[in-house]
Amino acid sequence: MKVKKFESPMKRLGFVIFCLSSALCLVAFLITYKTYYDIGFYWLAHLIFDGSDQWQQTAFKLGLVGAIVGAALAWDYASVVKRLYKWVSNG
Repeated sequence: MKVKKFESPMKRLGFVIFCLSSALCLVAFLITYKTYYDIGFYWLAHLIFDGSDQWQQTAFKLGLVGAIVGAALAWDYASVVKRLYKWVSNG
């Protein structure tokens, strides 16, 4: 993926959302070092799927959603998905 100029304000806003959300995910991920899980899939599953109510899990989930939304806005993934949908539906 090439880094290009973010010519529209929406792309700039998406990039800022992506960066802040990624930082939130990283902080929540690193703070959970006191869990019983090793670094890896179980640690990630604990942050996303575990039913306990810890602020790190909520922060990680919000950061993950924010990173996805920010990336979609910044790198205009909506147009890529739209083209893929047209290609699949038209055959």
